Amino acid sequence: YASPTPSVSPVSPTHPARRRNTGLLILIALLACALIAGSIFTVIQFTQPRSSSRTTTGGVTATQKTTPAPVTTSSPVPQTGNRLYTTSTPGVGCDNGGATWTIYAAVNVVCQSGQTLLTNTAQNLILQGIFLTTLPAQAPYPSNYVVEAKVQVQQGATGRFGLYIRNQPGNLKGTYTFLIEPDGIWSIAVYDNFTGLPKHLADGQINALQGKIKLAAVVTGSHITVYVNGQKIGGVKDKTYNSGTVGIALDQGASITVDSFSLYNPA
Repeated sequence: YASPTPSVSPVSPTHPARRRNTGLLILIALLACALIAGSIFTVIQFTQPRSSSRTTTGGVTATQKTTPAPVTTSSPVPQTGNRLYTTSTPGVGCDNGGATWTIYAAVNVVCQSGQTLLTNTAQNLILQGIFLTTLPAQAPYPSNYVVEAKVQVQQGATGRFGLYIRNQPGNLKGTYTFLIEPDGIWSIAVYDNFTGLPKHLADGQINALQGKIKLAAVVTGSHITVYVNGQKIGGVKDKTYNSGTVGIALDQGASITVDSFSLYNPA
């Protein structure tokens, strides 16, 4: 803001009103400039794009959630080696293929024609399920494998369901889980061998699931990769357990039928 050009002689003290008016105009002009600058700064602040972030849990980088993508069934993923075992009716008293199953935490098992109905009976948030503890003819249980299960959520069921991976033997509580909710939210966790407490490893989301759902997990070394209907949806690297059995897991409120359960060597 430019000041008026000064006259040759100083302003006469006999005109105080003129001096006050000139000072007031200068003050108003300065305030207007300050308000305009502040408005520009505020606009710039609110129009800056927000940056995305990734979170970590227990030192493991969590899978970043993305916009849900359609789940297809045409892809032959995951690739598998020779089949070690398969049944359409998994579970204690249902499977007649020579394998041994055990019930975990009082899950309800109902043998049906060509499938098994599994329902979590717990009144609080606790996992239940079944474990494939031995293969037919006492065949060696591999450390690395591909496990697949074809399931269908029962009407009105709300709980998570999925696969147990590398479950530890005997009374030990350690295991990995790959669980998915009917609305498509999925997660991978590892459970402590002695306390049974879970540690979150990864999660994500796909479209809500309908009809029969094919779940699969490929376990090789410290890598676990998970699939839904032939589409890879995520994975994790973790060295907590290097071997263990497989099974089907259900959280409180879950009820599913299983009409196919298979175990393969990796491709």
